[in-house]
Amino acid sequence: MFWHYLVVPFQITLEHKMTKKHKHKIKKEPTKKKKEKVVNPNEEKLEVPGALKALCVLSFIGFIYCLLLDSSDYLAYSNFSELAASADQSAFETMENRMAEFEMNDIDVSGEGLERLGLMAIYRTIFDVLAMVGTALMYFKVRKGYYIYVIFQAFYIIVPFVMFGLPALIIFGKGMFMIPVIYVGLFTTQLKHLTR
Repeated sequence: MFWHYLVVPFQITLEHKMTKKHKHKIKKEPTKKKKEKVVNPNEEKLEVPGALKALCVLSFIGFIYCLLLDSSDYLAYSNFSELAASADQSAFETMENRMAEFEMNDIDVSGEGLERLGLMAIYRTIFDVLAMVGTALMYFKVRKGYYIYVIFQAFYIIVPFVMFGLPALIIFGKGMFMIPVIYVGLFTTQLKHLTR
């Protein structure tokens, strides 16, 4: 009985101290918060608008077509005499018809004229590749890509006229000049999305 009076107050004191200690420990422990993703206000999501994406994809398809066309023109102009001796006479006949049309429109088809035509095909290939770089940048919403694209599409149109004058329309066709102009206009409508 005597022990009871001594032990009980000791237990109460001990429990009281542990409770305070426990409470103090809880206060010291940092509360676990959900990790919030810190968003940089300067960082933008790369969500390409549908119209811009479609224009870029169509441009790439067009560039591949033009690269194949210009490189095959270069090979045809630079190897015209060898083409006559080749087994593929249909390709030679096509080139002969083209040369006849060029001659009718006062376009030089001598050896020197064919060299100029081959050189023009190389220039157009280079312009295509550089304009394609601009398109790739526009796909990633980089505004500089638009200016690169416009500059090399302008070269693509202007340089044939500088080298051949108005007969450039006969050599390359009106469609080959109108398509770049249309695409430049379409990409201009997407300038607001080029925010990087």
